[in-house]
Amino acid sequence: MDKSHRDILKAKRMDLARDLDVNTAVSYLYSQSIFTENDKDEILALKTPQERSEKLLDILPKRGPEAFDVFVKFLDERQPFLSKLLKPNTSMEESKQPVDNMDSPPAFDKKPSMESEGDLKPQETTDATPAESKEDGFSSQDTKEAKEEGNADQGDGSRSSRLFLKSSTYKDGVNSDFMYPMEHRPRGQAFIINNKSFLPASGMQKYPRNGTDVDAEALYKLFRALEFETKVYKDQSSKEIMNIFDHYASMDQSSYDCIICAILTHGEEGLIYSTDGKIMLKELTTKFRTKNLHGKPKLFFFQACQGFEYMEGVEETDGPSRDEEMDEIDAPGNNKITLPVEADFLYAYSTVPGYYSWRNSVRGSWFVQAIVSVFREHAQTMDVLRMMTRVNAEVAKQKSNTNDYFSDNKKQIPSIISQLRKELYFFPENVLEDIGDRTDASKAGDGTRKHEKKCLVS
Repeated sequence: MDKSHRDILKAKRMDLARDLDVNTAVSYLYSQSIFTENDKDEILALKTPQERSEKLLDILPKRGPEAFDVFVKFLDERQPFLSKLLKPNTSMEESKQPVDNMDSPPAFDKKPSMESEGDLKPQETTDATPAESKEDGFSSQDTKEAKEEGNADQGDGSRSSRLFLKSSTYKDGVNSDFMYPMEHRPRGQAFIINNKSFLPASGMQKYPRNGTDVDAEALYKLFRALEFETKVYKDQSSKEIMNIFDHYASMDQSSYDCIICAILTHGEEGLIYSTDGKIMLKELTTKFRTKNLHGKPKLFFFQACQGFEYMEGVEETDGPSRDEEMDEIDAPGNNKITLPVEADFLYAYSTVPGYYSWRNSVRGSWFVQAIVSVFREHAQTMDVLRMMTRVNAEVAKQKSNTNDYFSDNKKQIPSIISQLRKELYFFPENVLEDIGDRTDASKAGDGTRKHEKKCLVS
């Protein structure tokens, strides 16, 4: 391979490694006799797409003078935005600034950081002082409200619940043995890890997550309205994230009913980015298999990419809506049972494995904003799984708006993995009389089980 071709592969290595459809590229180069069978097997044996891409770029320059042209031909056919990088007089900077961005940023989404990389310092945002809250987008009024009694208006049009039935049966004959208890105030702990800016060690320093502060603020206010003690941690390193999880896993949970974690960052399938590296999600979630949280619902919300593919849309006439109900699998009674270690978890991913996750640089991510909208409208009457189905529907309506033909009009669908054993309501139905007629469901008093025809508003 010519030295000029080696040099350009080296200069664009980071961008190519991040966005290359490596499995297809390997097959193509093998079919064109550029790669040997040993090359193909060696690359595909690696675990992550990033590692496979790096290995491909290591081997390619050693495979003769035709290797570069064949590689560019592949990119012309399958990933033209990458082939531009390898041709004279073209660069990523020529592309217009996209409106929607991704949480595993592609080559065309380069944006200069507004902060010096050396000045980035992970910091914790708490409600300790009004000054700290204001700095991270949370008003001092929110901090003040959080310290007042929960029966005051939370400032979002909904009122915290005051009335709870202590008997084994809630209104309309819904047996509490099929529900997780939500009797404590506060309900539990909620924490948000909001990574916007990244250090060079992560490889993501050129890709700040503009718009993520809008998501963090919206989730903060939502969790507070749901009566959770909530903290936001901004720009956290791998060590700091691990310490946060250790802290919440080890704390006394006896006076809480539930715990919530939201992570807003870049990601790939099975992992997230800290400010200085990567962390496997399993390393974090397994920390909550503790005696402290035994039998309590543990909710995780991940706003992060899970791969490097664009999701296309399919034109289809949607069928009639049907009321969705959970299968009730937990038998009533007070007998002690042995629970599986993975029970009582819910994992809500912004996208399915293999695909990008979209985030608007002004309005925030599709996924988080849909959660906030749906939960504020229906948390009084619906369980979490029904609300997350509504979230899926809201996100599915969206389509990307960028300035590049290959990424414009793309779609997204969240992935909800439930290992819950019971229905999870934040507010039992009987609080409807307390909050007034906010929805059609509240007027009818039948929001839990009966068919609901009200349209969602974005």
